[in-house]
Amino acid sequence: MKKNYYIITGTIVRVACGKGYGLNLEPNATAKCVRGRWKPEKPKCEIQPCHVPATEYGIYTMPTESGHLMTASQVLGTPGIGHGDEKELNETDPIPNGQVIHFSCEYGYNVQGPTNLRCWLGEWAVTSMPECVAAPCELPLLHGATYEAGYRAGLTVAHASSVNIACEAGRSPPATLNCHLGRLQPTVHDFCRPLANLSRPRPTSEYQSGSDIVREDISELEPDVDGKTVTDCGPPARVQGTLIYRDGAEVNGTVIMEGYPHGTEITFRCIASIMGEKTTWKLICEHGDWVGKSFNCEELEAQSEELLNNNSCTFRNEEPHVVSFFNDLEITETVDFPAGAVIVSRCSDIGKYAMTGSQARKCIGGSWDGAKPTCFGLNQENDYAKKPPTILFRHSQGPIAQTNDGKLLVYPGTVLHMECLWMRRFGNPKWNVTHYIPDPERKYPEGWTTDPGRDSQLEYRLSIMGAVKEDSGIYRCETPARQSHQVEIIVEDVHCPPLPIRRGLVANGLGTQLGTEIRFSCANGNALLGAHTLVCRASGNWSAPLPVCESVECGEVVQDTPLGEGERRPRVAVVSRGVGGRAAFSCPAGWALRGPSETVCLPAADWARPFPVCTEVSCPALSPPASGYVLGRAPYRAGDVLQFHCNPEHTLHGRPILVCQDSGRWSDKPPTCAQACTYPGTTISGRMSSVKFYYKIGETVTFTCEPGYKLKGAPMLRCLKNRKWSNAIPLCAPITNFTSSDSLAMLNGDIDAMLSDAAIFPTDVLKTRETPAILTPESYKAAMTRVAATRLLRRAPIELYKHRISKVNNLLRRGNER
Repeated sequence: MKKNYYIITGTIVRVACGKGYGLNLEPNATAKCVRGRWKPEKPKCEIQPCHVPATEYGIYTMPTESGHLMTASQVLGTPGIGHGDEKELNETDPIPNGQVIHFSCEYGYNVQGPTNLRCWLGEWAVTSMPECVAAPCELPLLHGATYEAGYRAGLTVAHASSVNIACEAGRSPPATLNCHLGRLQPTVHDFCRPLANLSRPRPTSEYQSGSDIVREDISELEPDVDGKTVTDCGPPARVQGTLIYRDGAEVNGTVIMEGYPHGTEITFRCIASIMGEKTTWKLICEHGDWVGKSFNCEELEAQSEELLNNNSCTFRNEEPHVVSFFNDLEITETVDFPAGAVIVSRCSDIGKYAMTGSQARKCIGGSWDGAKPTCFGLNQENDYAKKPPTILFRHSQGPIAQTNDGKLLVYPGTVLHMECLWMRRFGNPKWNVTHYIPDPERKYPEGWTTDPGRDSQLEYRLSIMGAVKEDSGIYRCETPARQSHQVEIIVEDVHCPPLPIRRGLVANGLGTQLGTEIRFSCANGNALLGAHTLVCRASGNWSAPLPVCESVECGEVVQDTPLGEGERRPRVAVVSRGVGGRAAFSCPAGWALRGPSETVCLPAADWARPFPVCTEVSCPALSPPASGYVLGRAPYRAGDVLQFHCNPEHTLHGRPILVCQDSGRWSDKPPTCAQACTYPGTTISGRMSSVKFYYKIGETVTFTCEPGYKLKGAPMLRCLKNRKWSNAIPLCAPITNFTSSDSLAMLNGDIDAMLSDAAIFPTDVLKTRETPAILTPESYKAAMTRVAATRLLRRAPIELYKHRISKVNNLLRRGNER
């Protein structure tokens, strides 16, 4: 059950504990939620203890240190363990989790397997349980006698076996040595004794095989001929997983087979385990025998695994087309699993992909065992190249489904077509079928498909008509290129448990057959808590627990989103608190909403996340235009103003003032500065077409004169790229002798004045009959001139202009006569 997952009052739960844990309730008992408390008590999963196993001839002991659990390495390195500092355990005694116990055998038996066992999650963390086996006997070095049948000193004979001994001349009697529980009978003092010493009493000391031997009394184990005989030791028994040192020098892998002289010291050192622990022990050769106690490196290896066993494993599926399951639930996100958890994987489509790696993996020691599974596409995904063939499934009259472990489950009575994809021009593929129950008489129709809409040059079909249990088996398609792909089919009548009826819950069906899909809704206007759709899976389980209908309302919107610099929480207005209800967010002026503008009340009585935040509006800093500058400093908040200016002899193109808006954008594009010509000046009795401080490069101005004056110079000036005008300003000189052409010039001057004063509008042009439907710039200017001339002539006919000219001429003539 997930942490902080709340249970509705009245709910009855049945709890199952994981491996190594036991329930504190009676077996198969349930717990009920009553007014916020569990009855009879809150279910808990507690770590299970271990029980001392029953081992014939075995002795289990545990350190007497109360309240302190000892690890295997501590047991191996603690002096006195196995003697007076341990208490003997009885069979089935409970051992707490993590405690290490020691195993030994009764007299005459040797330990086979680990000597230290650690309890972990109700089980003994060892690869195999220890046993007690009858101790063998080692043949001693003889003096005055020889072994028969090829036996020699140093060899080991099994329990209950015998060896014949022959005496040299002058010694008697011969004997047969019998091995019984690690002890040879009779002793070396009872046979082949010198005839002169036959009356010497034999020693009475006895020694158990594998027990600790001290220096004193060793002389009694060998015949005393001259009182000074010292014998060598044979090669020591090898222990797997160790390095061997002789008198401090490594001899691992080069252990000599001849004898080791008296006093030789052999050191065994276990190779460092996973946890870095090491164990060493020594054996010393004393008068032909190795003295000391040997250990087993497997104890440390097992302990290393035990210490890691409790680590959890993280699973993240990063492989495409691989689907993994845990307890029949698909894993769709990164999850931590406890030790011992097993996940099962398959390809998303077992007909189109093939899997390599381990199908089932177990969490052991903080990592997953086995090989990571991967799925690779077959020939359909590779343009039918040299890859195993793709198998397509088509079915009718019954459902099919893929199992979690990559098999195809077929409901009885289903018609299943399996189409092996292979290019027909390269030959015919072949179907091979291996049934679980061999039946050579069971045959299936196969051949190139002829169904409408299918590709008869690509799909080689095998059909199971009305599947029955006997059709279960492995179906393998092999191409002429010897590439193959197989599918394991199980024909089984799978049904999910009937769904109980709950008040207010409406289902669109009651079927339980494999593949059945049931959709739920609430009849009482309440919210549906849980999955809206359940599907009967191949495992015989529904895809999710049965949902319930509850009256749900969301509370206040608790905004707990962490705030950064320049952020604040937005205002919230709840529109409706029912499931599906909404709450809107807004920010004050100068602040912008970052995130969703509203949230929705979910069926779990919580508002949908994430919540937005308000960030202070700011506009990006703008660089000054080339040959210009900006008035204003960053940061620029909503409402701030930027003013653009140009350097002398430059003109501004665009808006000189920009405003930072609430959207975080400027009100317009930044302007630019371009080179310009300054005001050229004016002429007396003349007019300019445009008067301003700066003129753009390429811009023109035209000059005209008042009536009675004549223009001398260029009538039009152009602003050049060097910021200078193309000509000097023209002059307006008085006219001294008027002619008819002068009257026309005077009329033209009045026309230009009327046009420059904007006395003529476009609508005046359109009213004239002579105006064409489509005006070019030249025809438009001509039409404007025509309208102006017409108006002037209506006011004063051309004769008036001629009369005015004649008056001027008369006045000028009289002046000349005087």
